[in-house]
Amino acid sequence: MDTLVDTRTQLDDDNSFRLSDHDKSQLTDALRETCAEPFDIRSTRYGQIFASSMIPVDAIQHALWTSGRPYFVLRNLPHDLLAPDWQIGETPIASRVLLGVLGCLGLHPFGYRQEKKGAILHDMYPIPGAEETFSNAGRVPFVLHTENPYLPRVARPTVLLLLALNNDSDTATQLVCAEDLVPKLSDQHDEALRQPIFSFRQSQSFELNGYYVHATKTPVLRKFNGGDEFRWSITTSTTDPVGQQAIVEFPKIAQREAMDIVLKPGELLIFNNWRCLHGRGAVEGKRWIKRVYGTDDDSLIGKDGLIDVWGALANPDVDHSF
Repeated sequence: MDTLVDTRTQLDDDNSFRLSDHDKSQLTDALRETCAEPFDIRSTRYGQIFASSMIPVDAIQHALWTSGRPYFVLRNLPHDLLAPDWQIGETPIASRVLLGVLGCLGLHPFGYRQEKKGAILHDMYPIPGAEETFSNAGRVPFVLHTENPYLPRVARPTVLLLLALNNDSDTATQLVCAEDLVPKLSDQHDEALRQPIFSFRQSQSFELNGYYVHATKTPVLRKFNGGDEFRWSITTSTTDPVGQQAIVEFPKIAQREAMDIVLKPGELLIFNNWRCLHGRGAVEGKRWIKRVYGTDDDSLIGKDGLIDVWGALANPDVDHSF
């Protein structure tokens, strides 16, 4: 009976899937074959490998786009094995896993020219000297937020993928869905958060030559395609009295409703960045998470796979209202 369970894939619930050891081995072999060739961020081969695997593509797409729980956890995926004295370095398997999952979902990987020196695949780990920053390089708790809300919707990630290589600290990734948060808001605060009276500043991970960029006259909440979407950061501000009350109450409710997801090596979380807030607890030990942004709209992505912040902000054809 144990052998039977181990050789079949398992859909644990509507938002979680564990790959069997047998199917993981086959997927690992297929990815290793591609390691004999130069790594290509634009290659469609990784996505094709995942599309022909046992990964439940339809279930992930349903969760992300048509359910009220727009996230999914994949477990027991191939990943790079780390030595006991590991250092941050190359991750040929993890990199291909991230691109493979995005590719089989029909999404495009991208980065920003002004963030992380133009990297598309991001290594997230505590960096000495940045421990107190509210960023993925810090150790202090990173409060709930949406990714890059100072940018217009089309320039923000549609989804984020987080793949654990190490999490000895058992640091939880926190996630809250709009369906869980919005109904808990008072009618007054819900109405205020939907008004174009708020502003956001860029995050600390962006290097803009000493400039600060603010999105202004924008709502925090908006109904889109039948569901609520967020635009939220730790820098959210307003001069409206009711709005000020709302942005005090909003993160309290979000924190109360958030779930904790502790990613172990080989476990991947993908979530809808428009309809989820995410954060993490304090990092007290070793932790290495590999991240990639994904989008369903590549209209602003250059040939180098990057979005230029200044170009996105100045583009008159982009909707800058949310």
